[in-house]
Amino acid sequence: MVYGPPQVTREAPSANLDQTQPAPVESAGAPAVTKADQASNNPLVPATFVKTVKTQITGTHTFVSVYLSGPAQFQAHELINPDRIYIDLHNVEVSPEMKNARIAGVGPVAEFRFSKSEENVARLVMVLDAPCTYLVSVTSDPYVIVFDVQPLRMPRPGAKKRNTPEQP
Repeated sequence: MVYGPPQVTREAPSANLDQTQPAPVESAGAPAVTKADQASNNPLVPATFVKTVKTQITGTHTFVSVYLSGPAQFQAHELINPDRIYIDLHNVEVSPEMKNARIAGVGPVAEFRFSKSEENVARLVMVLDAPCTYLVSVTSDPYVIVFDVQPLRMPRPGAKKRNTPEQP
């Protein structure tokens, strides 16, 4: 007999497999938009713009607020070595004013960058000075995605040690 991990079986969904849609991403007050809607430039899917990004420090919390012109769907992720948080904003463009704007780093956020990760997806990257945790909240009037960024008290396992000046 061969022993190994238990086999997991799942029931087939009752819906027709040809009609399944990809799972929608988190939403900031927007109805679910599929990749097919985005690819077809569906006129029912309004263009949304990043209007501005504001920062505020309160104690050990750094709040990064992304103000949008309307509802948007997004996904937030983090990367390490170097430490970054990024948000993909689906069917969103960066307003002309924001494309050339310089957003000063604040708290553990050393730098902000905007880019386009794919068609109809704007990406905001927050480069961090140190490993951080974050929470995301959303408001719908006005449309704002708020990141609450906090430095970790303990470094991540395997994180590279940063060069710091020695204290006299």
